[in-house]
Amino acid sequence: MIQQLRRLSSRRESVIAAVILGIAIIVGCISPHFFTAANLLNIVSGNVVPAVLALGMAVVLVPAHIDVSVGAQLALVAVVIGDLTIAAVQQSVVMNPVSVLLLGLVVGAVLGAINGVFVAWVRLPAIIVTLGMSSILRGLLFATTNGSWSSGIPTWMTDQQVHGPLGIPTVLWVLLVVAVALWLFIHHTTTGRDILAVGGNREAALRLGVKVARTDFLVFVIMGALSGLAGVLYLFQMGSAQPGAAVGIEMSAIAAAILGGASVLGGRIHIGGTLLGVLLLGVIENALVLSGVPVYWQDLVSGLIVVVAITAAVVQDRASRLRAARTPAGKEVE
Repeated sequence: MIQQLRRLSSRRESVIAAVILGIAIIVGCISPHFFTAANLLNIVSGNVVPAVLALGMAVVLVPAHIDVSVGAQLALVAVVIGDLTIAAVQQSVVMNPVSVLLLGLVVGAVLGAINGVFVAWVRLPAIIVTLGMSSILRGLLFATTNGSWSSGIPTWMTDQQVHGPLGIPTVLWVLLVVAVALWLFIHHTTTGRDILAVGGNREAALRLGVKVARTDFLVFVIMGALSGLAGVLYLFQMGSAQPGAAVGIEMSAIAAAILGGASVLGGRIHIGGTLLGVLLLGVIENALVLSGVPVYWQDLVSGLIVVVAITAAVVQDRASRLRAARTPAGKEVE
């Protein structure tokens, strides 16, 4: 029993859940508004976009890559889809949430595929490729729109933020579908297991016949598709889009994925932990607002907390790998 409790307390998900609960109790004592249904729903639904991006980032981190162009991809898809839906309304063309979500997935997947080609076959470092892609997409957006907003989004799109099947907002259903589908893909398909194998040991995976380059390409396509999906969800939530949308959101996605159990060294992914990581960052942000922290200090405090948390996660990860390397085969680490 004691050993089981030790294992539970050592799980990243358990630690994050305990931290979230602790923050919630403290902030709840400071501000009774924290535990209202409206505020709790706001925390959950307001972090759907970062959650979708964080799930994609967790996949990219498995083979030890990274994608810092997701914010620019999101902005491009949001602007493109926003302009298309506005034009569709003007031309009396019928569109629906499913069609725009699928269109966002396709556009995002194409953008991700461009990253994937340069990383997988040209063999450029992912950080360089995606930094360049981010600059290109932002520049393209500002050049073609002159910095103007895509406003006048039809109400059937913004309604998805507050309405949906069974009284649950559509954006939350989309997040649930993405999380379940991604978990099934990673853990119950050959391609998903290939991604884990490449992350665990790239050379060994290559010797076993895994097509490493194709796997590297695929993770960026998945990341791009989810960035495109996040762009549509951003439209649902904000009701507008502009070239400077989602600047810096890639850091939140990376932070949530690492907090949730992904490793900068690759080889691991935890879908539930990633979602808890997003929730932790959302609770911290909400707590700072309700606690009356001046808005100019909120980014500083949030950034410091994230840096400390990620540093602790990385140190724990390295220590775990070191213990595993020192443990004789067949012997369990307590």
